[in-house]
Amino acid sequence: MKAADVMVANVITVGPDACVKDVAHILLTNRISAVPVVGADSQLLGIVSEGDLLRRAETDTSRRYSWLQMLITGRDTLAAHYVKENSRKVVDVMTKAVVTATPETPLREIATLMEKNAIKRIPIVRNGKLAGIVSRANLLQALASLPEEPEPTGPHDFILREKIVGR
Repeated sequence: MKAADVMVANVITVGPDACVKDVAHILLTNRISAVPVVGADSQLLGIVSEGDLLRRAETDTSRRYSWLQMLITGRDTLAAHYVKENSRKVVDVMTKAVVTATPETPLREIATLMEKNAIKRIPIVRNGKLAGIVSRANLLQALASLPEEPEPTGPHDFILREKIVGR
């Protein structure tokens, strides 16, 4: 099976200028955990997941640093965290380095990419444009929709093994 066989083609997306609060509403309303961020030409720019919205100043979940942590953590990292926790625009909080695949990518590779990168979904792109998305749930749906395997009519493996060992 390939990505095209299980991907969701009608993907809910947002633009880079979308408001973070609006994205939170979209995630909750549609019972999804992430949305791809696309440009006007459907080119994939990034993705915003629940994890990207976990630390927010509005909900008082932003990071707290001890003086030692502030000393060890570089200024650039502290500044990046501050922007991500306080910005109201998606472009500032989205993950820009997105792991993607093509519609022809085998599901084996999709599963490997998910495991290797500890991610739950992979946008599917064709010629740089978003074509769909494959989530863990889509992989489970593929497994659940497989036809039932018929019960073997001949001898079971263990019986065959015993006969071979006996000879």
